[in-house]
Amino acid sequence: MPILFANDADLNGHKVVNLDDGTDPADGVNRSQLDANATADRNRANHTGTQLASTISNFDAAVQANRLDQMAAPTSAVDLNGQVIENLGAAVNPNDALPLGQAEAMLAAAVGGLTFKGSVAVTHDADVDVSNPGTSTFDGETVASGEVVILTDQTDGTENGPWTFNGSGSAMTRPGNFDDTAPDVLVGSFWLVERGTNADLFAVMTNDTFTLGTDTAVFVIRGTGGGPSNATSYAANVGTGSVGPYAVTHNLGSTDVDVTVRELAGGYVKLVSWRPTDGNTVSLEPDETWGSNSHRVYVERIA
Repeated sequence: MPILFANDADLNGHKVVNLDDGTDPADGVNRSQLDANATADRNRANHTGTQLASTISNFDAAVQANRLDQMAAPTSAVDLNGQVIENLGAAVNPNDALPLGQAEAMLAAAVGGLTFKGSVAVTHDADVDVSNPGTSTFDGETVASGEVVILTDQTDGTENGPWTFNGSGSAMTRPGNFDDTAPDVLVGSFWLVERGTNADLFAVMTNDTFTLGTDTAVFVIRGTGGGPSNATSYAANVGTGSVGPYAVTHNLGSTDVDVTVRELAGGYVKLVSWRPTDGNTVSLEPDETWGSNSHRVYVERIA
C-alpha cells in the first residue's frame, strides 16, 4: 500500500532508486525521463516563439556564409548607399549590369573612330578675317565672346575649323581642344552645332589625314532633328502678278545651291538672275512680271 507523509520526507543525502516514469503533473520523474525531455527541449525543431540572434553563437558566420544567389530575390529597389559593384562579369542578356570597360568598348565601336569635341555656337560658310573679324554676327546669329564658331569656307583653307570668338575687334583663337596637331586635332573630330542654319546637327571633319596650319579642314553636316531638313532639293510654283524679286524659302541649310526656273505654260526653262540670301532662302530677280504661280522653281543643294 502507498506510504502517506504528513510532513516533508528528508532522505538525509540518500537517493530514491528504481523510480518509475512520472505520468501525472505531481509525479516525480526519474533521471532517464528527465534527460530525454531535456534533449527534446534542446532540439530547435521543437522550438516556438522568438529566438534572439544574440543567443546564437555562430549567427553572423552562418548568415555571411550564404551566397547572394541562394537568397530570395528582392521585391523592391536595392539602395547601395553610394557604393560600387566591383568585378562584374561581361553583360550577356539585355537586362544585365554592364561593366564600365565593356560600356566604353561598345561606345568606341559605335562611334567608329569619331572623336566628339563638344558643342559650337554656329558654323559659318563665308570668309572671316580671323585676326579682326569686325562683327559678332556669324550665320545670322549673334555670338558672344568665348563661344566657338566653326569656319568652313575660309579663303585660306588652313584657317578652316573651330575658332574661339574674342570680340569683334580682337583676334580669334583656336580653342584648347583644337590648338595642336597632336594630340588635339584628330581625324574624325566632330562637334554639335547649337544655333543657326545647322542647329542641332553635327559638323564632322572628313579629312583622312590632317596637320593643323598645313591642311584644309573639310566639313560635312550630318544628323536629323532640330536643324534644317536633310533634303537635297526643293520645288515650288512662283509668281504673284507683281514685279519681283521673289523670295523662295527652300530650307536646305546651305548657300551652295543651284536654281532652275521653268515656265509652266510653255515648259521652257528660263535664264533668271538669282542669289542666295542666306542658307535657307534664294531671291529670284526676273526682268519681267510673272503671273500668279506661272513659273516653277527648282532649288538643288550641291554642298
